[in-house]
Amino acid sequence: MAAAGKILADLESVPGRKLLISDGVFSMDGDIGPLPGLVEAAEKHGARCPAWWKRRRSTAPS
Repeated sequence: MAAAGKILADLESVPGRKLLISDGVFSMDGDIGPLPGLVEAAEKHGARCPAWWKRRRSTAPS
């Protein structure tokens, strides 16, 4: 998560939209990615994270 946060911070001055994409499972052992932390880093730096966006869309009222 620290690496993602640093990259996003470095990109703050670059114009355009930012998108943070990550796998949810990182290994054949089934290690689960730190998605809540990645979403937090994306939000902190004004980026979008598809896992968050999909979750928010699926819980939005019709």
